[in-house]
Amino acid sequence: MSVYSSDPDWLRELEVLSGEKFSEIAATAQTWLDEHRQEPDPVVVRRVELVLASACTRLGQIEDGAPRMREIGQWAAERGERYLQARVERQLAVLLRRAGEATASLEHAVASINMLPAAVLRAG
Repeated sequence: MSVYSSDPDWLRELEVLSGEKFSEIAATAQTWLDEHRQEPDPVVVRRVELVLASACTRLGQIEDGAPRMREIGQWAAERGERYLQARVERQLAVLLRRAGEATASLEHAVASINMLPAAVLRAG
């Protein structure tokens, strides 16, 4: 059951892929963006862009991925897209944890949970 209006099954699956598949994830996200940039739901586009930015940071392209994460977070904040903001905060928490910034990572992780809509928390 979807708790978010822009929550296609394929996107949820792409968002939770992990492990050593970051090249595959980045390629899938980039292909989707190339083919669907004019998607009528801009939140879906931003979510796929976040998947790509996160995969880029995991592939060592931090200078490309991290600023893009922040841009997506700003876009979401300006539009009140709390679920997308929460996903950005989660990805920033992961990035900062990997960089050894435990305190900043924890702050982003807590912000991520606090931004989740109540419906998402109840469904989880």
